[in-house]
Amino acid sequence: MKITLKEIENSLPKSKNKVSSFWVRLWVRKFSYLITYICLKIGLSANTVSVISAIDALLGCILLSINNTYAMLAGVILINFWIVLDCVDGNIARFLKKSTRSGEFFDAISGYVVCAFAYFATGIAAYHTSTLLGKYQYVFIILGGLASITDLYSRLIYQKYTCTCLMLAQQDGK
Repeated sequence: MKITLKEIENSLPKSKNKVSSFWVRLWVRKFSYLITYICLKIGLSANTVSVISAIDALLGCILLSINNTYAMLAGVILINFWIVLDCVDGNIARFLKKSTRSGEFFDAISGYVVCAFAYFATGIAAYHTSTLLGKYQYVFIILGGLASITDLYSRLIYQKYTCTCLMLAQQDGK
């Protein structure tokens, strides 16, 4: 199969990029096409990239939590690379026209890793590096944990809502 960067780029619906953040449009999507090309050439599936991205995100969050400037910098880089990989798995699925339920599951798990740990890790990093609150630095950890919990909770509510709506629509169709 012939693979070109232009074909990978063209597989993305224009409407999908319109809702993307400025950072994603400016850098992430463009870099994701190159990584997608490499992944396709070496035969990685979208699901494999999703699993790699979850591991990347978890490692990034762990490194961000370590009280060392170089570890934190590596964590920030890995978390940003997770965003690229999150685009890559979708690029591969669209390019190969292989969208599956298991693919959606693996992609979601990767996103939940970030939701569960990135804010918490950021709170820990703020605890280690800021002097803003003096002896009350621990508040950063609490706020990071609360941010992670509320992000996960909002996603849980959304998933429950969409599943319920889908189930009701299927019942109405019978």
